[in-house]
Amino acid sequence: MENVTFKCEIITPMFMYGADGRTPEIRPSEFKGMMRFWWRAVTWIPGQDNENLLKKESEIFGSSDEKIGSSKFRIRIKENNLQTDTIQPLPHKINAFRRRAFIRGHFIVEFLGEEINTANQVFTLSCLLGGFGYRSRRGFGKILPNQIQFESIKDYLSMVEELLKEFNTDYYYDKENSKILHKNESEVRKEANYPVLTEMLIGKSFDGTANHYNSFKALACIGECTHVFNLKGGKLGAAKPRFASPYYVSVIPISDKFYITLAKLAINPPENIRDFSNLQGFEDCLCNKMRCEDRR
Repeated sequence: MENVTFKCEIITPMFMYGADGRTPEIRPSEFKGMMRFWWRAVTWIPGQDNENLLKKESEIFGSSDEKIGSSKFRIRIKENNLQTDTIQPLPHKINAFRRRAFIRGHFIVEFLGEEINTANQVFTLSCLLGGFGYRSRRGFGKILPNQIQFESIKDYLSMVEELLKEFNTDYYYDKENSKILHKNESEVRKEANYPVLTEMLIGKSFDGTANHYNSFKALACIGECTHVFNLKGGKLGAAKPRFASPYYVSVIPISDKFYITLAKLAINPPENIRDFSNLQGFEDCLCNKMRCEDRR
């Protein structure tokens, strides 16, 4: 049986719970679910047969179909004295509600079985693009394997590009503008029937990776920008009708700073959400073109 092991560090508070929904617990199912999300988001190619893609996904990650069966690999977690505290999921608000979260520490993630190389690549990519658990689309739940460190934005985006190309050669690193792009973005937006990654941007930077509490500056900025530019119409995500945000915002430590990252997703919105004209303001808010506290 093949295996690969990662020692991971918590970068931003992670809201992840056991069966009671209150007790913090690192759950393998949370990791596999997010890995499946990113695998699908980066593998889809315009014009391909969706049924074949779904079959391949099910063969790797498992299916309820008895002919396909369970996942090719399993995940084993070992927690190592992780610290918890009560944290505001909406850090830009004063006296907002709090939930208990893992705030710092290390833990072991081990993959065993078949398709271990794929699991290795997808897990690493998932760590670089987003986070895990509740509020992961807004910067929380960021973890990084200890062996991954970045000295520059170029190092980070080069690694993201390298991993993306393992699944889809349509992605490329635009070095002049420091972003990852999809060369067939227009076709993706026309044809995709689920979220597909089309662009990866680098946002504001915040000093202080030595003190993880400084990551709250980045989280508060993300929360404030989301609040300001999602006031009307649920353009950044909504519950009724259900609509996932077209942005996956996270935080990445590079050298001695925290940087905000934005993964842009091609998503077909509900009929009542069609005007996305103010989303550029959301990007500007997170990408140094205006202060986080600025209003429209």
